[in-house]
Amino acid sequence: MAGVNCKQVSSAIKGCTVLAAVAMPGVYRLILFVVVENLFGMAELGRFANDVSIVSLIGFFTAVGWAGMVMIRVPQNSGIAKLRILFSIGRFSFLWLLPSIPLIFLLDKLDIIYNPLLSSVLLVGWTFFMLFRKFFIAIKKYDFLLLAEIILLTCTVVTLIVFKNIPEIVPYLAFAIPCLVMSFLGGIVAFVIVRKGGKVFSNHVQGIARTGFEFGLNNFVGGGKTLALTPLVVHLAGENYGGLLGLLSSLLGIMVLFPRTLSQYHFPDLARFIQNADYASFRAHLSLFRKQIYFSISGICLLSIIAWAVLGYTPYAARVDMPGASIVFYVMLLALAVDQVVIPEANSLMVRELSTIMLTVNIGASILFAVLLVGPFFFKCGPLVSLYMILGAYFVSNVVRSTWLAKLSGDNLPK
Repeated sequence: MAGVNCKQVSSAIKGCTVLAAVAMPGVYRLILFVVVENLFGMAELGRFANDVSIVSLIGFFTAVGWAGMVMIRVPQNSGIAKLRILFSIGRFSFLWLLPSIPLIFLLDKLDIIYNPLLSSVLLVGWTFFMLFRKFFIAIKKYDFLLLAEIILLTCTVVTLIVFKNIPEIVPYLAFAIPCLVMSFLGGIVAFVIVRKGGKVFSNHVQGIARTGFEFGLNNFVGGGKTLALTPLVVHLAGENYGGLLGLLSSLLGIMVLFPRTLSQYHFPDLARFIQNADYASFRAHLSLFRKQIYFSISGICLLSIIAWAVLGYTPYAARVDMPGASIVFYVMLLALAVDQVVIPEANSLMVRELSTIMLTVNIGASILFAVLLVGPFFFKCGPLVSLYMILGAYFVSNVVRSTWLAKLSGDNLPK
């Protein structure tokens, strides 16, 4: 009995560690935005959230696509080959960073970004940290990853508080510098963990360049809509509404961490089933994954509604007491739920590297989103109406994307 209890406790601790490690980016961004808003105000948060969102959009090509390749290729290898994959992918990521920096300064000339220099530093730091973060998820070293993310969060908050007298600079540096430091340390630890002889740096592995770019493009035209919301609102409805949307997006990002955690937890297993051509296990695992997603999203929506109601009775309610705040919250919640419910279908296509199907769906949904934005762009509707029109376009495009993706994924399941 004692042995069984020890196993149960160990399993529970491992599960909590996995959840906490995978959830930390959402927790990090929420705490970062809350601290920035408390120290510097909603308008300053709006400007910072604008730049963070744009950096994240560019990061789809410098980090997210390549991080997806890390999640797929690393579990398929062993020993030093894992590091060869990581550094091969890292070289492509670095090549995409080179043209991205001038792009940020071009956006500054177009008055789209507020601080191009520090945004560039932020892009570099976030890119490298994302690669190493996905590497440790792929090798299932969640305990080290959680420790690294706790240190990252602590350093960021301390930096914000100590240097609060320079609000134009400190949010960017508090985000970027710890990411760079932890990436460097993560590289050293990764080498120690998997080193079993042989060369770490080698010629790149076939197929990485094309598939990594397609994954980045897929994420850009798919998830890019969510990140584009804050800059759109900042420039069409004002910095205060942009700050509100950035804050609510971060809050709701916490609420969808369970689906994302399930996604990253199941991803290596799905990749291995495909690698071994074990399609029966793949379909069974995908079915279980889908049921877990449905259950978690239902619970999350209920908890989110309760949390929003409770927030109204706290001192923080005054900070988000803006016209239309509740409508913004509920529309964002529904739109994110619709988007997250097809995570199993998206993962099913990704592990089989069927990025062309995902790309078709995401481009179609993004075109629809752009068409629906004609109203707020070309007609002066006022801040609140513009905000509602942007969110309406976002919700409709998410519904179309999820419906289309679910159909195509089901049609292409391996037999």
